[in-house]
Amino acid sequence: MAKRTITAVEYFALRENALGERIRFFREETGKLNSKEDYSTRAISKRLGVTAQSITAIERGESKNPSFQLVHGLSRELHVPIEAFTDEFYQGDIHLFEIGVVDENIELEDTQVAGLDPALSASFHFGCYVYQAFQDGQMRFVYSKETKNTVDYKAFVESLSRFVAEIEMHSYSGELLELDDTLASPIKHAASLFKASLE
Repeated sequence: MAKRTITAVEYFALRENALGERIRFFREETGKLNSKEDYSTRAISKRLGVTAQSITAIERGESKNPSFQLVHGLSRELHVPIEAFTDEFYQGDIHLFEIGVVDENIELEDTQVAGLDPALSASFHFGCYVYQAFQDGQMRFVYSKETKNTVDYKAFVESLSRFVAEIEMHSYSGELLELDDTLASPIKHAASLFKASLE
């Protein structure tokens, strides 16, 4: 089976979804990742020892409080962390997580480009989310977007530096003409953040 990390767009959609909608999403996406195994409600219910109607009822929102045993079984069957079914998981910090599992028979060279960190390739998208953070610790997300075209890591770092500069401008409360010369420039700060992410 293949394995992938959900996107920020999917995360925000899941954040707004009910339990049944999340389960249906995970079931369908897991099925796409593993075409060799059946992930229909009938097949999953058979493997879990429950009726297909019990899973269908959850996905349709007809069953509001399924048993923990069933949800735990779905979590294991769909290779999704059980917390990802709960509303609490999507509050506060964003946690992009993986779905699917890597087949132990697949060689490492088949799952990644030998000797190349995928973060240094030119085949990824740049995304961001913007939220309001209130004094009481509450957050309200107002924007989430990914680029349609792929970018390379240099364009990513340059874009990140602009975000860093914007945040720092609204974080500094002193006299701008008295800024300390030892402060790192936004581009250096962005580059250091990117390097740290590779580690």
